[in-house]
Amino acid sequence: MKNEIDFISDDTKKCLLMVALPMMAAMFLNMAYNLVDSLWIGNLMGETAYAALTSSTPIILILNSIAMGATNGVSILLSRAVGAGDRENTESLVATSLVVSAVFSVGITVLLELFLRPLLILLQTPGETFQMACEYLEIYLLGYLAVYLYCYFTAVLRSFGNTVFQVVAMLVCTILNAVLDPLFIHWMGFRGAAAATLLSQMLCLIFMLGYLWKKRLFEFHITAFRIRWIGLLFAKGIPAAFQQSIPAVSTSFLTSLVSGYGVSAIAAYGITGKMETVLVIFARQISGLFVDSRAAAEIVRMYFLIVGAGYILNTVTNCFLGAVNGMGKPAKSLLCMVLYYLLIRMPLAAMFSALGLGLNGIWTAVLISHIVAAVAAALAGNHELGRSDCMP
Repeated sequence: MKNEIDFISDDTKKCLLMVALPMMAAMFLNMAYNLVDSLWIGNLMGETAYAALTSSTPIILILNSIAMGATNGVSILLSRAVGAGDRENTESLVATSLVVSAVFSVGITVLLELFLRPLLILLQTPGETFQMACEYLEIYLLGYLAVYLYCYFTAVLRSFGNTVFQVVAMLVCTILNAVLDPLFIHWMGFRGAAAATLLSQMLCLIFMLGYLWKKRLFEFHITAFRIRWIGLLFAKGIPAAFQQSIPAVSTSFLTSLVSGYGVSAIAAYGITGKMETVLVIFARQISGLFVDSRAAAEIVRMYFLIVGAGYILNTVTNCFLGAVNGMGKPAKSLLCMVLYYLLIRMPLAAMFSALGLGLNGIWTAVLISHIVAAVAAALAGNHELGRSDCMP
């Protein structure tokens, strides 16, 4: 397997494909992984259980976003050391970042286990789904160390130029979860879905550790731990984690609003999150794959009828923000995300709901945020492109 990609000497298109295709495959496998719980729970346990899963999702999204963002910060520092051929700094970065990652993820797990019920109350989790959501998360959180370390080691592999193995690891995890879910749900009920996810994540991490041991890309020595790296790791990791978490925070806020409209609304909102890449015309029919509920299906249909055009705009937004990031202006990208997620979408959704516009008012706020996002990203992108053209 080729571990180095040379954008300077090699063909640029080929190098881009070598980087992008594995990451796209991993993304689609991650989507499939997330669909597994939804399909099994919705079909085997019904609408209330699916609503409980949706109530649990905001916390899971935020945790995963923190893990991906913070470990991307590790990748930035480690890539520089690897690229410079600095073995000493590479080993000290690996030792320091691994210890920090383990301590941080365990600390987050303990805090959330202690304050899980108050957090669910803060998210306005309805009484019908509260206990089930709590039971699911109590088990799921036990696997956060495995989730965080999986993200950490994929970031390490990317630093060494390996973007392929995370696809294999994600495929293994998805298959395991798909097979284990119905078995554990049969044995343990709703908590079984969380137990299956926990076990598949741990097995996936073990699989990755075995691969790293075989490849020996680096050596871990606790004596290489250096306190001086901790500040830099947080300096790179916190902004990345914050930016990665913004969509999850927005989803958490909208979930709390939707929770006030009943179990069918919560279940429907959960379905929309899984179906955002599906054509609007099939939304009502495909929602039946998740839960057998006409009320939820109608809410799903209206969501995509209103928000559907926003996904085209979201593609435009991502293209421009990607260009802005690529030109070394991540702060502008972050400001755009804060604008349309936190300053536009959330306040508008709350206002429209308070004005009595119901769920369709919340969906309209989502569409408006997509429109604002596309305009803001286009302006920021064109401004930076114009500046680069003027530079000698």
